Amino acid sequence: MNRKSIVRALIVALLLTANASAQTPSDESEAVTIPLEEIWAYGMPGTRKIEDIARLSDMRSLGPIFESWFNRSEKMKFKDVARAGFAVSGSDVSALRAALAVFSEKEKPQKRFSSEDKVTIVFFSEPCGGNHVRIEQVERVDNHIEIQYWLEPYFERTLSQTFALIPLGKLPPARYDVEMRQLPRDHKYIRLGLNPTDEDWSAKVLCKPFKFVMADKRE
Repeated sequence: MNRKSIVRALIVALLLTANASAQTPSDESEAVTIPLEEIWAYGMPGTRKIEDIARLSDMRSLGPIFESWFNRSEKMKFKDVARAGFAVSGSDVSALRAALAVFSEKEKPQKRFSSEDKVTIVFFSEPCGGNHVRIEQVERVDNHIEIQYWLEPYFERTLSQTFALIPLGKLPPARYDVEMRQLPRDHKYIRLGLNPTDEDWSAKVLCKPFKFVMADKRE
């Protein structure tokens, strides 16, 4: 290969390298994890006790929320009771009050928020026995939010409740999708002969995926 051919080959190689670099994203989307210790939940290990907010908000307990769930489920004879999760404006006390307004049917779930608002996800299950829901991790990648959870067997006759307020803070304008993903049970339960997952149970009583929008300006 003569000198001119070598120079031409080097130029082609440099052009190919530059083109490949241009096609490779320089800033890949990073996952944002909401730590369990920032989540307010009822009877869920690793989270903050939501009963503490209830006291701060002048509610005697979470009874009004749980009672509204039971009354609704009883009217529906505990069939097809699963409904979509939802988001509320605010955090902590204000988020709990907003959730109560929705559960008591005084307000409809809000679908649109301002980018100036702090937003909280309301994650719950309808009254039912059989399992406790345990959040493992909440992760946001761009405008996709995933709540990862697993089921802990519950053998008592009383009904169990799942209720959690997951703070997202302020979010950039976009449409956000919130989905739930069931993880396999703890190995100690699998060794006892239980199925790793129970998708049927979750489909019947766990809140369903939903969407909400963050707008540029307050409307």
